[in-house]
Amino acid sequence: MDQNGTYEISIIGYLKLKSSMEIDSLEVIDNAQDILKKKLKEINFNVSFRDVSIIDDIRKIQVTANARYNEINNGII
Repeated sequence: MDQNGTYEISIIGYLKLKSSMEIDSLEVIDNAQDILKKKLKEINFNVSFRDVSIIDDIRKIQVTANARYNEINNGII
């Protein structure tokens, strides 16, 4: 059987941070988004972020990353 399939890969997760007066939560979340985006782009994922909610002083960002895996190249394209 030939190993020449292509698969869709999806990662869905959340960045969460409880707000406090001691830290700038927006800056911390922005830095975490930048680091995560950079690492996922290094391995050829398309990344998007969506601010889902602020409930009980918790900032929650949904992270979605998509890519394709190709068996012929044994890599993510």
